[in-house]
Amino acid sequence: METKKAKPVLIGVVNRFKDLAILLSQRWYRIPVKKCPKQKISYLAFYQTGRFGKDGKKVRFYARVISRRKVKRKTILPEEPDHPRKEEFYYQFRLGRLRRLPRPIHNRTRRRVIFAFTFLERLLSAREISEIFEVSPIEELMGKELLRSKIPFQREYPLFQNHCLRYRLDF
Repeated sequence: METKKAKPVLIGVVNRFKDLAILLSQRWYRIPVKKCPKQKISYLAFYQTGRFGKDGKKVRFYARVISRRKVKRKTILPEEPDHPRKEEFYYQFRLGRLRRLPRPIHNRTRRRVIFAFTFLERLLSAREISEIFEVSPIEELMGKELLRSKIPFQREYPLFQNHCLRYRLDF
């Protein structure tokens, strides 16, 4: 029997109201095949970006993955016929019942959130996004001390080359 700790959870990003509506009403989520991790995914959890106002910058929902199929974007989103990625392949994940976390997982540190893995046990006990991603305790201590001392800092410093983001440096 699988334990909670052994159940991998992929944190996905939801940044459009339309995608949240699809998630809640039709119980499916899509990931571009090119960006989808190869690891087995037992659960998906959903980070809502700042676009959601007071409901944003946090993870509120998760669901068990029932199935996955490879399909072109235009097949699952036919109402977007002019989308530049309409011909690209996506994985469409069919989901079980969406569950609300016991408490939302906040992103108070403004850490950039992209697809990332955690385990169900950690997801259910986390209060801060850094707890999901196993941010080093020294990094958290440094951040708090810099804030307390009113020293300006940026946790992830973007480096651009030819107007294109090339790297992110962590302090």
